[in-house]
Amino acid sequence: QGWPHVISIISRASGAPVIAKALAYTAAVAAAALPSVVQEELRMAKEAGLESVLLGMRKKPVAGEEDVLCPAAEPTDEEIHGIDVLNIEEAVRELWKAAIYAESAMGCTGPVIKISSKNLEKAEQCLKKSGYL
Repeated sequence: QGWPHVISIISRASGAPVIAKALAYTAAVAAAALPSVVQEELRMAKEAGLESVLLGMRKKPVAGEEDVLCPAAEPTDEEIHGIDVLNIEEAVRELWKAAIYAESAMGCTGPVIKISSKNLEKAEQCLKKSGYL
């Protein structure tokens, strides 16, 4: 909100054709005044009740919730996608409660939970049961 700039993040490993197209796209959205379009869309979404929808999606903290210790670290060779960035740390703690080592991270397409392949199925079941997936 209130950000008047267009920012593009381009991997230099993408190669010249991809970078050229990305720069052309960035120029097009800048010329189309994307920040003002975003502001207007956010205004309309708020008028339509966006804030209450977002609040309803957040997992409610449990009063007096106990401290959870992280299990012993182990190599993480799998990722679990699809958890809201606002809930990623709570989801990791849920796995710790089940004695599953997990780490939160930011993947190429958004937030992920890094997990060992041996615990992947158990972790996914735990997260589904607790409402994170």
